[in-house]
Amino acid sequence: MAGVRRAADEGCRWIVAGTDAAGPAEHNPSLHNLVRAGFEPMDDRIDWLWRA
Repeated sequence: MAGVRRAADEGCRWIVAGTDAAGPAEHNPSLHNLVRAGFEPMDDRIDWLWRA
């Protein structure tokens, strides 16, 4: 959180973080830690795997 505080002190208005979404009946500790820290889920990213 020290980095977030420093960014705010420097005038940063947006802090962005990313983690995997929790699936049905799953628990994602990283996601819950971010929400507990005050982040709000905004969007789900789709990961693509390219194969030749």
